[in-house]
Formats: sequence, structure tokens, C-alpha cells
Amino acid sequence: MTQAEIFILVAALSAEGFAGSWYTGALHRKLDEPLPAAMPVVLALIRSLVMMAGFFAGAAISPFINDNKIIFGLILIFITGLKISMETFRFNPEEKIILVDNFTTLLLWSVAGSFSVFLAGAGAGLGIAVSYAALAVFFLISVLGSYAGLSFGARKGLRPGVRYMVLASGVVIMILSLRMFILLLF
Repeated sequence: MTQAEIFILVAALSAEGFAGSWYTGALHRKLDEPLPAAMPVVLALIRSLVMMAGFFAGAAISPFINDNKIIFGLILIFITGLKISMETFRFNPEEKIILVDNFTTLLLWSVAGSFSVFLAGAGAGLGIAVSYAALAVFFLISVLGSYAGLSFGARKGLRPGVRYMVLASGVVIMILSLRMFILLLF
């Protein structure tokens, strides 16, 4: 897997945080609540730590998987993309709106939305060489995406079209992992 493909996967994984921040910013605007200033940094930090934990978990179990650990890792990344896409269809965007009124709510929301990131990190840890630069890029894209999502949500309000961006990110993750799987087999 090349660095460009890893960075595309990282950008696609951060789309969930952008959409959640958009809806949170729109809700705060609608209720005339102040925007949570610490949310983008906390969200990006928690998601980056969860991705690193997934990477270490995948690396820890990789000695127990014989020669097929890269294939299992790519399948896990494909399942992550499928999960993101299916959640976009299954849930209404309005169901994911959360009023962040205190730090505990912010932490719970950050951890609850990080399961896809953990799965992708575990898939990468199963034998795919990932540099720390990819994790730093994930953190930066998540911070910038959360700030942008909050400000766009506060200015533009609820837009149902944001969910299609998350759907597209899930499809991109599935296509890239399927491409790597096919290149690995042939």
C-alpha cells in the first residue's frame, strides 16, 4: 500500500468526524448555544488514539495469523468501509445530532464514534506498513475537518447532503481495500 493510498484512506476515515461536527454546529446554532471550542481537538485526539490502539491491537495479533495477515487486514478495512456506508443508510442524520454541553458528553461522543477508526487501525496493524506521518495527517485532517464542520454547520444549518459525503468516504475505503486485495492476489 503506497503512502498516497494510506493518506486517502485516512482522509476518508475523517469524514465521519466532519459530518458529526457539522450536525453539532447546526444544532448549537438552532438552540443559540455556544459552539464547543474544545470539540475539534478532543475529537481528533481521541480518534487518533483509538486508531493507534487499533494498530497496536492488530500488530499484537498478527503473529498468531500465519501468512494471510495482510489479506485479513485488507478484509477488515473493507468491512470498515462497508460499516460506514451501511450506517449512512440505516440512520437518519438527525439521529446523530448531539448537543455537546459539557466535557463528559464530548468524551463519550468522541469514543462512541471511533469504532470504525479502531477497525481500520486494526486492519492496518495486521501487516500493512503504516508510518506515523499517516497518524499525524489523520489528526490534522480531523482537527481541521471538525473546525470546518462546526463553522459550516453553524452557518449553513442542517443539510441532508452531508450524509452523502460520508457514504462516498465509505465507498472510497471499500474500493481502495478491494483494489489492494486484488493486487495482492494477482
